[in-house]
Amino acid sequence: MISFSKNMGNVTGVSILIATLVGFAMADGHNSVRALRNVDPAERTPVHHAFAKECTPEELDLLKRNVFVSSPDKLMQLSHVPVTSWKDKMIREDQIYQPKPFYRVITVGCNKGMDAIGTARFLSRNPVFDKTRWYDEMCHEAKIDEFNLIYRTKDDVLAQCPLEEGEDVFEVDVHCVEPLPVNIDAILKTNQELGMEKYGFHAHRYAISDVPGTAQFPSGVAPGSEAFGISSCKNNPMYCEDVEQITVDELAKRHFQPGTPEQVDILMIDAEGYDFHVLKGAKETLKNTRFIEFEYHSFWGEEKLEDAEKFLADLGFVCYYEGIERLYRISKGCWIPEYEAHVWSNVACVHESEFHWVSMMESSFLGSLYSPLNLVN
Repeated sequence: MISFSKNMGNVTGVSILIATLVGFAMADGHNSVRALRNVDPAERTPVHHAFAKECTPEELDLLKRNVFVSSPDKLMQLSHVPVTSWKDKMIREDQIYQPKPFYRVITVGCNKGMDAIGTARFLSRNPVFDKTRWYDEMCHEAKIDEFNLIYRTKDDVLAQCPLEEGEDVFEVDVHCVEPLPVNIDAILKTNQELGMEKYGFHAHRYAISDVPGTAQFPSGVAPGSEAFGISSCKNNPMYCEDVEQITVDELAKRHFQPGTPEQVDILMIDAEGYDFHVLKGAKETLKNTRFIEFEYHSFWGEEKLEDAEKFLADLGFVCYYEGIERLYRISKGCWIPEYEAHVWSNVACVHESEFHWVSMMESSFLGSLYSPLNLVN
């Protein structure tokens, strides 16, 4: 079994052996997965199995020599705009081996809603979540011309998940949270026009951080703009407007429907440097969250990725840099100073109680570690 990625190149004998062993362990672990499903959050503790052991000296040496030997630019090439077919496979196998009728997603920094719609489609398999329809309606509502450059030739999520005859459709509860006024106005109008609310797609006008209050966001920017965060209005507040600021925990209290499962399957964060603040305001929600993705870059300022990793480790998460079909673990003794590069990169974390997902991510990590990495010098 060698399935780390389509672009692995030559694989050493060591990595072939590792992949084979991981494959056998994953097959044996399907029954264990079911035993870990729907665990009470108060009882959910890290599962210290073979796939999440501390990094060995050899693995640390490989991380330093093979990936971060020269400059932060290599880290950006590794992890900027990741390609992650492993994640698609992870979700699909989850639906096959441990199907659940209900999936919940929170997207903080929803931007134009495209990724949230794509995620809703991928999780639900429901063709009502159509990125092309969403694109067309957003262009009509907000006149976002740059969509033509970004999404018209890159509708990859829809291409991957057509609804096959007899295939189940899963219920979803997707929360698309966006503070930038011009974007959330368009998202709310589009959501209403397409009637997505009744299918479980909810849009919210909030800024998300670790404390409640009021934040300011630019009001005169072009529709579809990104890269504006909570700190964007400090230098020019006269062209800004107030947005209510809450935490993820408060969002859950306000908007999770009574009688639905409390579990969050995926938490995605793109908060323009405030990602760690968002995580700190989600401590209760994270006790019952399966998978997290967030951005890390220069906008973090004095906030440190190492502190964020420790915060998440205390809650039972294992974290990885994610890149082009690759994962590099930063948790469990795999931390190296080169990780604190403050370049645009992406981090994925999975809770250790999710045995099947951890095993798949560890498989990708080991395959990445023991296979060549060809980066631009």
